[in-house]
Amino acid sequence: MRDGAALALVLVVGTIGLAAAGASDLEVDVEVRVLKAAETELGRVEKLLRGQAGISAGAVANITLPLQTALEEDLGRGPVKIYPRAMFDACLERLKRGDDPAAIGKALVELHRRGELARAYGSVDSVKKVASFVFDKERVRSPDPHLPSTIKTAPGEKLKGVYQICVGTDGKVTKVTTVQSISGADQAVMEQIQSTWVYKPQPVPVCTTRAFLFQFN
Repeated sequence: MRDGAALALVLVVGTIGLAAAGASDLEVDVEVRVLKAAETELGRVEKLLRGQAGISAGAVANITLPLQTALEEDLGRGPVKIYPRAMFDACLERLKRGDDPAAIGKALVELHRRGELARAYGSVDSVKKVASFVFDKERVRSPDPHLPSTIKTAPGEKLKGVYQICVGTDGKVTKVTTVQSISGADQAVMEQIQSTWVYKPQPVPVCTTRAFLFQFN
């Protein structure tokens, strides 16, 4: 691990259950404020991985480095919560099935961005919920979704759909789910939102609920 800034305050939040052998020495979630604190936690993950039967030290070396780089970017926007036990489990599973270490490093970054590491242990603060009128200002690109041509209604009629939009730390939409349905249109609307909407990068994964009103002329 490379040298970072001065040692930071690290807030340890909760301990939930036990993970695979060795992972019980890791915290479920840790809030870090500077890179050095993140490096320390990632170093502990790598150390425990090297102690697992059948896992070579060479395969583990710097396996968390891509995630460290991603966390360095995230820390520029404020404190970041990381999930050491979930990191350990994700790495160990992939190492045991023979995945390439470089691919594992990239996978860790994706899991972090999508909030999957946060959800692995049901952390109570894994995903931040934000009201749409607050989170709307974080949108970078948000073209209006359109109903599929199969939806037919009388002129002047309005249809309302409500959808939960979840965003990763990189600002990309990771998941869209239906809260209030428009029969026959939900899948098309959700696919448009997920493929075209982009938000500003966030320090933690965020979910917001947004209503869409479609009016026929």
